[in-house]
This record gives sequence, structure tokens and C-alpha cells, in this order.
Amino acid sequence: MNKKTFFGDFETYTIGSQYYQENKDTSVYLWGLKSQDGEIQHYGFDIKSFFNSFKKIYKENGVNNFVVYFHNLDYDGVFIYKALE
Repeated sequence: MNKKTFFGDFETYTIGSQYYQENKDTSVYLWGLKSQDGEIQHYGFDIKSFFNSFKKIYKENGVNNFVVYFHNLDYDGVFIYKALE
């Protein structure tokens, strides 16, 4: 088992943004993921690509066990939960 620790963060549209006004939805528009040792970095522009990045990390680096820390999981976690529903 090849385990790595990552740190992640989401940037989201807020209620005051033009996107929210047009779509009436708050969503992830940018995310970043970096391994603790700094060897692996990925970013993307929607929640789907966030989940797909783990497949890519596995294929490119053989990592098959992930721990991801978010400094604001109470907020960012809502988007993960919503995407998994």
C-alpha cells in the first residue's frame, strides 16, 4: 500500500458573484491538492476533476491510499458531500 498525505483547498463562487446570480448555485470553480512532501501537485476547475485527480495520481505515482486535510473542512466538505450524493 502506497500512502500519501495531501492538503487540499477549494475556491467557490459566492452569493454575490455574477455566476451565482446567473445560476443560483454555489459551486467549486478552482481546487488545489498538494502532497505533504511537495512531490505531487494537482489543480482543477470543478469538483468532478477533483475526484478524477485521485485516479490520475494513482496511475502516475502508484499512490492508492490518500489522506487529504482541509483547513476549512466544515465548508469545503459540503461540496465533497454534495458531489457524492
